[in-house]
Amino acid sequence: MAQLGAAADSAGQRTTPQTAQQVIAALYVNSASSPILAGGAVSGTATLAYHVSAGVGVLSTGSGAVYTAWGDTDTSLTSPPAAGTATDTIGVDADGAVHVWRDAAPAGTVILDRRTVPAGCTATTATTSAYDRRYAMPYGARLGELAYWQENASPGTKIAGDWSTTMSFALPQDRGIAVEICQELHTDTKAEVNPASILWSVSLDGGAPVRFELPVDRRWVLRQHTLLFRWVHAGRHTVRIDRHRQWQQQDTEIYHFGGADGYQVGYYRVQDTGPVE
Repeated sequence: MAQLGAAADSAGQRTTPQTAQQVIAALYVNSASSPILAGGAVSGTATLAYHVSAGVGVLSTGSGAVYTAWGDTDTSLTSPPAAGTATDTIGVDADGAVHVWRDAAPAGTVILDRRTVPAGCTATTATTSAYDRRYAMPYGARLGELAYWQENASPGTKIAGDWSTTMSFALPQDRGIAVEICQELHTDTKAEVNPASILWSVSLDGGAPVRFELPVDRRWVLRQHTLLFRWVHAGRHTVRIDRHRQWQQQDTEIYHFGGADGYQVGYYRVQDTGPVE
């Protein structure tokens, strides 16, 4: 073993490149996927070359990871297919050299973009991106939004008696999550308040549901609730959300109002709250 930041440790063992690679890999939870750290935007040009902006990537190695950096540059020329479409992969190798490959890139590459190339094109401005860029995620940083579902009922639509949706997400290590419910419902515009109640149930990976009620009345009031699951193990998970009309006065109906006159549309979201130890 050794340390990084000193020429040698207390036993006189000198710092090696492998030590640095181990430390770099430990800084990013997704270092094994060779993500982008900064820059590297790919754009089309008036020729058959792509332009790539300067940037830095984290490149996975057998001992961990290394940083690879590159400057503003144009790639070599691509070639359009005779018919249909083709796929170009633009990426950077360990030496910071930018390449364009047809179809897949070789191992040991930070992938910047994948572009669909139409037949007969004469400029890469005619290509379109078909890649969700992968950025480096520092260990301990929040991952942001993990799953999202938005209400698709039109304003004025009566709600179903019982309704459910399931969202899936993955965690790279043990982390906490928050499940957000945004309810956009109102009752008939009669009587003073015309109250009702919605019962919500939220279950993680088919476990026992957590239940709560949110009120509904004739006012167009957005109501939100957040549940915290403090410790969720690494891996793939599902969250099921069930909605049930718990209580309402006789002949009272409940309607969606999200999307009408600028009102917020209802949504259900899973957010990362950070790693747990």
